[in-house]
Amino acid sequence: MRVTLLLLPAVVAGAIAYALTPLVSVLARRLGAIDIPSSRKVHGSPTPRLGGVAVVTALVVTLGGLWLFRVARYPELSLGLCLALTLGLLPVFLVSCYDDIRPLRPYVKFAGHLGGAAIAIAAGLHLNDTVQLFGQVIPLGGLAIPLSILWIVGVTNAFNLVDGLDGLSAGLGLISAGSLAIVAVLTGNSEIIVLSLVVVGALAGFIPYNLHPARVFLGDSGATAIGFSLACLTLSGGSKLSAGLAVFVPLLAVGVPVADTLLSILRRVLRGLRQKTGFSIFQADREHIHHRLLRLGINHGRAVLMLYGVAVTAAAVGIASLFVTAGNAGLLLATLAGASFIGVGRLGYDEFAVLRSGVVLKIYDTAVIKSGFFKVFVDIGLAMLAFYVAVAFKYDDWELATHRTLLLNGLALLPSINLGVFWAFRVYSRAWRYASLDDVIGVNCAVCVSAVLGFVLTRLLFDSGAATTLFAAYAVLLMVGTSAGRSSFRVLAYLRDAGRLDGPRVAVYGAGTHGMMALQEMRSNGALQLRPVGFIDDDPSLLGRRFSGLPVLGDVTQLGRLIREHQIEAVLFASDHIQPDRLDATVRACGAAGIGIYEFRIGVHALAPGGASARAGARSARAIVESA
Repeated sequence: MRVTLLLLPAVVAGAIAYALTPLVSVLARRLGAIDIPSSRKVHGSPTPRLGGVAVVTALVVTLGGLWLFRVARYPELSLGLCLALTLGLLPVFLVSCYDDIRPLRPYVKFAGHLGGAAIAIAAGLHLNDTVQLFGQVIPLGGLAIPLSILWIVGVTNAFNLVDGLDGLSAGLGLISAGSLAIVAVLTGNSEIIVLSLVVVGALAGFIPYNLHPARVFLGDSGATAIGFSLACLTLSGGSKLSAGLAVFVPLLAVGVPVADTLLSILRRVLRGLRQKTGFSIFQADREHIHHRLLRLGINHGRAVLMLYGVAVTAAAVGIASLFVTAGNAGLLLATLAGASFIGVGRLGYDEFAVLRSGVVLKIYDTAVIKSGFFKVFVDIGLAMLAFYVAVAFKYDDWELATHRTLLLNGLALLPSINLGVFWAFRVYSRAWRYASLDDVIGVNCAVCVSAVLGFVLTRLLFDSGAATTLFAAYAVLLMVGTSAGRSSFRVLAYLRDAGRLDGPRVAVYGAGTHGMMALQEMRSNGALQLRPVGFIDDDPSLLGRRFSGLPVLGDVTQLGRLIREHQIEAVLFASDHIQPDRLDATVRACGAAGIGIYEFRIGVHALAPGGASARAGARSARAIVESA
């Protein structure tokens, strides 16, 4: 019986929203609240955008019914939260409705959102003076009210900003409200269970009309209403949590819209600073997460499902944190943050492309860092750090309470040995910008010799019982440090070149040696403005295998399909062994698709016969190169 009472308001809200949405769509057309396609929009036909009226009406009517029956059936409902949701929603909804019909300036809409937040705060909905995180009490004091206002206004706008694909904002709101209901069930908060399920019901009734291709949009009236309602519910429900991530649980419940908003603000600020021009964090663009997914070739429906999956994952991490220790909750949050960092990196934002833009590589080219003197000091630091870590690991004595003498003796002896061996092995004369396998082997051999000499001299001069395993660990750590430092230029250059997102998408025909050379040329030569996406090869055994990070997509018989599926814009021939019929088939497929064709050539050609004539030819060739 109790479960029925909890679910009944959600069913009522869903039925109201489902019944009203077609009527609201007709009303929107009569009022002129139509979203017209433009360069910033992804839809292709005019679509009514007052769907939020149906959602908000379902919410308000259902909340009113709950309040009427609160004494007999829903005693857990409090006056403060109901007033915050209804009265606070009023200015937000009205200003957003007007904006759907006749666009308003951003500061006018912001004033309405701020007014709604102020009403909610006045009704008693705000953070407590303290919050819980990992079981620790964090005092907020006078910051509780400003942070509450910032949270409500921020989440309200976050759901509006993310409303760029059919079904995205409504679906994310449904996931967020559902996760809040689950958290409320786990914590025994009946009030949040009921109210969260009402939001779930209202969105569930609307979303069938909003899925791709959408028949009606939420509009600002719906997206901001969802954001405001969820902001209020997370504030009320989150204040009662005291385990796991606690304060982060509400944030994770609405994670995708908030992350997209913060990302948008940060990249707009960085873009303005980089270009040294004026900028506005409210300026609309096509650089949101969902826009980037579409640009990467992911279709509309799959992009929405991917973001749904991210939202479910973030909410699940918040829920799971309620059941684990503080340390494991922190590990969950760190894992999610790492995954988010990688995901944002794959979206290819130029504002965050410190590696791809080559900024770090320019630092490498400064006179100070290019000098051998700088490298000497780096090696001294690496040797000292490697020995400290080796001692700490070996004896599990990071504070060096009992092994201070051993460390000091090693720090005095090992750097000088290391520099002497490196000089003898001519490590400082190697050009690491173009490091080869021989260079890496050479420096590793130098490290091994340095460690052996250090071990022998330490036993002879300081400590006859010095452990062999200690110096073995020191050798491994120093090897990793020196190799990483000296190969970092190549790694950074690879990251910059492999992450380039400009230019037409090119498939390389031939996954052999010439294909690898062609791939390297496209990646390193930015002037070509070509972006490799994969290989085409006639060897069926190579299908699906990856070479230099790119897959073999198929053979030439599948080229028409590959062009469509992978949005290939050009084919580059990089093999001397392509059969004539295959060559003709490729040219025909490219012509039918209207895409470009390139050819990669490489070879050795004699300028003169051997002997003295060859030497003369070489001198002539050298003169040509020098004069070019």
